[in-house]
Amino acid sequence: MSKAPKFSNAYLSYSNTPNTSAKNESIQSLDVGVSYRSNLLNLTATYYQNLWEDKSLTIYSAPDIYNITGLSASHSGIELEADIRPLKLLSLDAALSFGNWVWGEDVDASFSSDYDRTNTVDVQLYTDGLKVGFQPQTQMAFGLNLFPLNGLTLNASFQLNDNFYAGCDPADRVLDTDDTQELQDAISSHKDVFKLPSYNMMDLHLSYKLKLMGTDLILGAHVLNALDTEYISYGQDQGFEDDGSNSAPKVFYGSGRQLRMSFKVNI
Repeated sequence: MSKAPKFSNAYLSYSNTPNTSAKNESIQSLDVGVSYRSNLLNLTATYYQNLWEDKSLTIYSAPDIYNITGLSASHSGIELEADIRPLKLLSLDAALSFGNWVWGEDVDASFSSDYDRTNTVDVQLYTDGLKVGFQPQTQMAFGLNLFPLNGLTLNASFQLNDNFYAGCDPADRVLDTDDTQELQDAISSHKDVFKLPSYNMMDLHLSYKLKLMGTDLILGAHVLNALDTEYISYGQDQGFEDDGSNSAPKVFYGSGRQLRMSFKVNI
């Protein structure tokens, strides 16, 4: 499959100059799955392999703007889904995802300062094998559903998130001979981006469906992050210290415990 580059990457340095090096992105995708269905159990297993080539990206890393072409990435993994109904009043469900998402070989890029976009410098980015960030690559979710009364549903879901990496900043993957040897070795050896802490979360839901004057109403109460887990939802890699160790990333924390009410009308 061939995909045109995003509009934001079709121009150089956020200017009106067309990015003539941007090619159509090549995508190769393979999905193989098997499923089993019965009155008691539904089970699905899927293996996926997606390969992107000739990706073009325009990334702002203050105060520089990077135009990257020819980047590749590989996403592969296994996903499992199960739904068990042992009783009329009870069902259990689970979804497991184990991924391996990495950037491809080193690529060339050009960058210019946001203060002077007319002068560009060509550099090599050491990206080969770095983990793709911003999303946990291992996720497991388990749900318990109860139906004690007609129209009433109680749900508890528990999610585990691991192999969560900060997103790579291209500015931190360029060799500079003025840097310490340890820092240069970390870059040239493709030392991975910062791995963020794993975290677990639980959500609770209650809904009641009723009919009022011929109209279906659904009332709901929800407790999100019921355990009030402190977790990082987003991380941006900040490269390395002078001794070659990973610098602390810039992060955003997720929301704490939330109580919500919902009201739905089916017209």
